Amino acid sequence: MAASKAAWLLAAGLLALPPAADAAGKASWNKELTLSAGFSHSRNRIRLGTEFYDRVHTDLNARARAELDRNSARSKWANTLTLNYASSWVKDETDEYDSPAWTETKDQLVLDTVYRLKTGWFVEPYGSGNFQTSVHDTRRDRDSENRAFRPVQARESLGLIFTVLDGEHDELTLRGGWYHQHYLNSRLFHHDPSYGLEGVLEFDGNLGPAVAYEMKAGAYSGVVETDDSWNRLTESRKCALEWENTLTVSLSKYLKIILAFNMDNKDVSSTEVDYEWEQNTSLALSWKVF
Repeated sequence: MAASKAAWLLAAGLLALPPAADAAGKASWNKELTLSAGFSHSRNRIRLGTEFYDRVHTDLNARARAELDRNSARSKWANTLTLNYASSWVKDETDEYDSPAWTETKDQLVLDTVYRLKTGWFVEPYGSGNFQTSVHDTRRDRDSENRAFRPVQARESLGLIFTVLDGEHDELTLRGGWYHQHYLNSRLFHHDPSYGLEGVLEFDGNLGPAVAYEMKAGAYSGVVETDDSWNRLTESRKCALEWENTLTVSLSKYLKIILAFNMDNKDVSSTEVDYEWEQNTSLALSWKVF
């Protein structure tokens, strides 16, 4: 119950931030749509019993990325919507009968938004939201949630953001606050919500005239609420880590090469979870639509 109240308070605070600054100053929206196609390789480390096993994906993928940003004298609002679609070659060590083949297709829809008020100081309040889902679940397992729009992972947060570097083409920020992560549209399985403290380091800048680099590293330490087999609500602590890196090389005004490397650990504080590490490396040619 306390977690549900926290979610509503975070959502209300996030929605209240934009109107609070809109009256103080307006600015035009910057819009960008980028289409890309390429391949990626990911490796998951999964713990079953006392052993760790690998699940390896090699994907041919297509991606659409839309950015909508506004930077006024009193506020800064950055929104990113990404849609990924891939056809995969999978090798699964957890399945003794597995035969690697191009057998799986998958997609992912991610919305990321960060809103901050400009106070003129080096510390400013912010609100952020991250929403992830799959538009269509292509798995054929009898135990899977086989329907359009699988459960949406939602994470809202409020806190303070520190500007470490603010140059003409480079920005480095560190933000810390309170987050709540939960799942929407979950009818078949129980998905454990969590809440606690977050710390996120972000860099966005240029390494050269035609080379741009983006980095996001986040740590989320808090409490996970879990229903056990007796339907009793229990709580445990966890620490999740995320690290995203994107290097973009511009070949022309509209054509780019994108190299991305991401790592994800669901819980570094325990070895009792099934899903330990996910590493993803991708290379794609990108075309900027506008």
